[in-house]
Amino acid sequence: MKRFALLLLWLGCAVGMLCAQIPLYEISVPPVFVTQSYYDYVMGGYSDLPVAEFAPDQGSGRVMVYHAKRGSYSSPRKVYFSYIDAAGQMQTVVDPWQDVDTQMGFASLAWDQSSGKALYAWHEDHDADNKLEVVFMHEHDPVSFPGTYGDRVPVFDPPSLPAGHENDEFIWPSIKTGPSPNPGMRRVYILGRNSQAAGDLVSENVLVAYADFNAAMLDALQPLNWSYTTIPLLDAWHAEADTFVRRMYGSFAVGDDGRIYYAGYHSAYDPNTYEASDEPDLDVFVCDNYGAGTWQHYSHSSRIPSYNPWNSWLMRHAFYQGEPPNQTAVPDDEIYYIISNSGHFNLLIDANGVLHFPGLWVLRIGEESYLNPDLYTVKEVVFDPDTQQFAIREVFPVAGTSSDDLWWMPWDADGNLNADSWPLNQEQPDMRFHFPFCHWDTEETAGTVMMMFAFNYIRLTGGGPDGSMACLWQDSYKARMYNLFPADSLQYAAYEDDPEIFLALSADQGSHWSEPVVLSGVENPELAGMTPMWVYPSDALLPLTTSGPTGDWKRLWLMFYDDYNWGSQLPPEHGLEWGNINYMALDLQFPAVSTPQDEIPQVSSPTLNAYPNPFSAACVLNVALPAKSQAELTVYNLRGQALRHLHNGVLPAGEAHFSWDGKDERGREVPSGIYLLRLDAGSTNATQRVARIK
Repeated sequence: MKRFALLLLWLGCAVGMLCAQIPLYEISVPPVFVTQSYYDYVMGGYSDLPVAEFAPDQGSGRVMVYHAKRGSYSSPRKVYFSYIDAAGQMQTVVDPWQDVDTQMGFASLAWDQSSGKALYAWHEDHDADNKLEVVFMHEHDPVSFPGTYGDRVPVFDPPSLPAGHENDEFIWPSIKTGPSPNPGMRRVYILGRNSQAAGDLVSENVLVAYADFNAAMLDALQPLNWSYTTIPLLDAWHAEADTFVRRMYGSFAVGDDGRIYYAGYHSAYDPNTYEASDEPDLDVFVCDNYGAGTWQHYSHSSRIPSYNPWNSWLMRHAFYQGEPPNQTAVPDDEIYYIISNSGHFNLLIDANGVLHFPGLWVLRIGEESYLNPDLYTVKEVVFDPDTQQFAIREVFPVAGTSSDDLWWMPWDADGNLNADSWPLNQEQPDMRFHFPFCHWDTEETAGTVMMMFAFNYIRLTGGGPDGSMACLWQDSYKARMYNLFPADSLQYAAYEDDPEIFLALSADQGSHWSEPVVLSGVENPELAGMTPMWVYPSDALLPLTTSGPTGDWKRLWLMFYDDYNWGSQLPPEHGLEWGNINYMALDLQFPAVSTPQDEIPQVSSPTLNAYPNPFSAACVLNVALPAKSQAELTVYNLRGQALRHLHNGVLPAGEAHFSWDGKDERGREVPSGIYLLRLDAGSTNATQRVARIK
């Protein structure tokens, strides 16, 4: 078994970061109490936004859905609804379940603006069998007369499921609405995730139900005619899980063009050896024809290459593996970021029809990677359904800009492939750490991996025609440092029981993300004495009248759980807890959309671009010269060694194109990693980083 001589600085070090300015903000509506709950785990569900905004022409305001145990720990968990008017006041409604003794949970909400109806789905113990059902319910007029509901109708009711799925249990639903191919109709979709394993190991395939409706049908309580579809590849993964596990973590979205999407990532490993499969792990499943078409699958690798820093004064690398005296430096191609512990997120479609979903990327170091829980960063995946192209963008931290080819590393904040600070009395460079989880204790829930599996969540909202988006997550690094190392972390003592809320903003559909706004009970008097967990943004950013050259102001409503004793009763190791569900609102100044000066192309200098980047087999190099010149195009590794000369001769003014097949001068394949392309033209030059992923 290899071990790593990896001395990470737990306290981190304040190194320079090239990032955008922190936006201005104001807590415009302080926290308002909604209800007490004796159930403190993901009250707004795993994969959706449980707060929906009504349009201004419909009266404004919003509806929230959540599950809670009211009264005592022994009360059944039920689904509840709250309504906030345009002035921020909560409306009083009658509890619809006073005479219902049924266990419910994990509700999803779709506000269908076209029909003026709120549609809901959740799972519950609806009948006498031993499996849960997903029920559908609508609300007649949540804007003017909140609290008037239709009947709860089972949509997934085992064993009455499509052929081949009679023994399955599809729960944790997501509900969405979209256009219908039939005139005068809308279409509602409900996706459920299979809780049943084909054998001993879990691989959640999904079942999608869809039906047409209009307002008159719902008002008349007319039954809907449900049809069903499954994703064949996920069914196959589910069936083969005992021999090879592929477990999908996905979220659901419906477009305005008749396409529906299930997107996320999957883990893949041999259940006998636990050896992971090196395969593309980002997945987008697309079904056209309003759910009645064929499912298409697109995939991409989440892997982002890194490197092993070198100190020429100390004559050593940062990371080694093996036992002394036989230690060897960890090769560059064994150091990389990969998506991990990101199962609780939502899928957003922006105004251009482009998909976005956020996630957490962990830096792995070495073949048998030491999982340091503080080596996580926040990124987003972007997928264009029309071009089938993927992109990975940095949300936080950011080197350069979110969408360039620079990548933030714990020791290299500006992405220039050099350690920012490496004191000569240290074996490793100074590093900066984060812990983007809503609880600090990695021993919670039977160990590090299970804790991070249960306590991750991250949400995107916005994406409208003006380009504004927000990304929300929580970070418990300060609490973690103080609870683990109190004597060395006295500066974090106030955060002992206080996670932070991070909120990054974008004004251009995620091409650039701001430094995050950070909220906590330590820094914000409005949150003093609270321990906010499971913070959910609403599904829209509301424009305010205040605007200016530095950006527009928007309001974002939040629902959150104020935990009496920080943790969660699920998974069960933490014990029974209670807390309060609240809502609040933030006014945020979004950054102005502008092109930084260093992003303006310099037409008087040579340019060099590579595509695709990262690449697998080969990449195309596009060169542009302002004038005819002697030019040399060379590939280097990060040690500065020339690997391949692609051109050495005269090039005319204008564009020229070359290709690199990933081989060195002797025809040998170069390993996965980061390489430098350099174009020398006369007295000027241009460089481009390119990443190879096999």
